[in-house]
Formats: sequence, structure tokens, C-alpha cells
Amino acid sequence: MKLRSFAAIAAVCVTLAACDRAPKDGAEVGEESIDESALIEEMNDHESLSEITDEELEMFADLSSQFLQINQTAQGEMMGAVEQAGMQVGRYTEIQQLLQMPDKEVDASGEELDRYNEANENIEKIQNRIQEEMIDILDGAGLSEQWYENMVMKIQADEELLAKYQKMVEERVSQ
Repeated sequence: MKLRSFAAIAAVCVTLAACDRAPKDGAEVGEESIDESALIEEMNDHESLSEITDEELEMFADLSSQFLQINQTAQGEMMGAVEQAGMQVGRYTEIQQLLQMPDKEVDASGEELDRYNEANENIEKIQNRIQEEMIDILDGAGLSEQWYENMVMKIQADEELLAKYQKMVEERVSQ
């Protein structure tokens, strides 16, 4: 699977979380002990859009919190990359939007486009690094990217599940 697709999915999860506070690290005190290897195997095999267990949702909320923290840090780094290239973030965004519209002409000097391209190269490096970090976190938990993608689809497709997920994430960040 392409790393960009994975990052887009992670960004969707961050949006789903709808929280702008720092995540809580670690597990909650008093959590029930479960057979994690059996749970992980079940989650990786869980390909259909069927019901999600509370354990799966808890694990997904934990991962989303970690990914949120990574994305928040990376956003600051990306803004720094734009400024380091000699551009203001607003102007960078304006050029980026114009370049995505084929019917619009970009009003920028050659020097400004060079700075834009330099910023883009640095941003791409940051994005690649955070994508690798996210994949490493999934791998470390014994989970697949496919499992993560399936969870995103399931949560997006079910308003009740989305509300439950958001509540879990909010509880984590408020503690």
C-alpha cells in the first residue's frame, strides 16, 4: 500500500477524533487483562465491515491519539520548512492551491517558485518520516495497515460508532 494513502487515512482519523488537546500516554489504570496476541490476530483477520469489538475500538483510539500527536508535531515542522525556504505559510498555501487548479495561472516569480519547490521537498521528507513512524507503531502493536484502514471505514460508516470513538478519545486526552 502506498504510504501517502496511509497518511491520508491517519489524517482522517485525526479529524474523526475532533480533538485538539495532547493525548494521554499509557493505558488506563484498572484495565482488564486480555490475551493481546489473540486479539491482534482477530483484528488483523477482521476484514469485513462487521461489528467492532470494544477492545478493537480501544486499541484504535489509542493509536489515533498517538497519530494525532505525531501529526501535530509534524505540522509545526512543515510550517518551519516553509519559513526556512524563505516563504510565508499563507503565500505557500496560496501557490499550492493555485497549482492544483489547471485553469488558474500562478502569479509568482521564478525565485518564489524555487522557494516553493524547496519547501515542498522538505515537507515531503517530513511526511515520509511521519508515515514511517506511524507504520512502525502499527507494526509494533502487531497490527496491519489493512486493519487500520478497515477501522477507519467502519467508524466513518456508523454514526453511533463514531460517537463512541470520539468519546473514548476525549476521555484519553482529558485525563
